[in-house]
Amino acid sequence: MDSSLKEDRGLFSGAQKSTIYVLTGLYGQPSALGADVCHLLIILLILAALIVIVLDKLLRKGYGFGSSINLFVATNICKSIIWKTFSPTTVNIGRNFEGGRRALPSALHVA
Repeated sequence: MDSSLKEDRGLFSGAQKSTIYVLTGLYGQPSALGADVCHLLIILLILAALIVIVLDKLLRKGYGFGSSINLFVATNICKSIIWKTFSPTTVNIGRNFEGGRRALPSALHVA
């Protein structure tokens, strides 16, 4: 890591935040998740941050259409869809279930 480069400082900061998110229990208690799952979550968060950084750079250089703000809105919506579909926890929200193993069968049953 070269601390004189803005990009490297940003990546290091993102890695620190990802580690803090996982270890403070944002995705579940680390002792219950296990070391392997915690490491996997940290890696996935870092990769997601890298994808957003690359897409933001492409939009700033003129590729695609729209602004970088739209990218972050779309990223947040995609995160919500993925999390609600494949979440390890299941929540009964009335008529349907959100997350967990029952999300996909519930979605197919409603459709």
